[in-house]
Amino acid sequence: MWQKRNPGSQAESSPVTSARPTTYVRSPHHVMVLLNQDRIDALPVAAYESSTGYVRAIEFTVDASSREAACEVAYAITNSFPTQLHCEAKYLDIVTTYREIGHFRSVSVEDIFEVDGERFVCARFGFRVAA
Repeated sequence: MWQKRNPGSQAESSPVTSARPTTYVRSPHHVMVLLNQDRIDALPVAAYESSTGYVRAIEFTVDASSREAACEVAYAITNSFPTQLHCEAKYLDIVTTYREIGHFRSVSVEDIFEVDGERFVCARFGFRVAA
């Protein structure tokens, strides 16, 4: 936003800055974790997507400001353990289900997060939209 200065000053306008920090609105995002079948020792079951070679591990909801941010939260959840959280404590039940009931491994390169129907592939650094 720009604001006019007093008439006769050298500059006609200058930027107006806010003293308040920027806040991002967090909203719920549905996440499905798809683990690359080549990287796990699981037999094809009902959750196995034979056309893609991935196993549907778990589905849950996270609060995030965007789909990409939801991937970051999901990554923290799926790389946590009940005794060693890398995510907010409110996701402990999901971590426990993922690790102790599902016995799934940590998410790694080439695994997929499907967030609100859009697929993101876990890359070496960050995520890329699946082709």
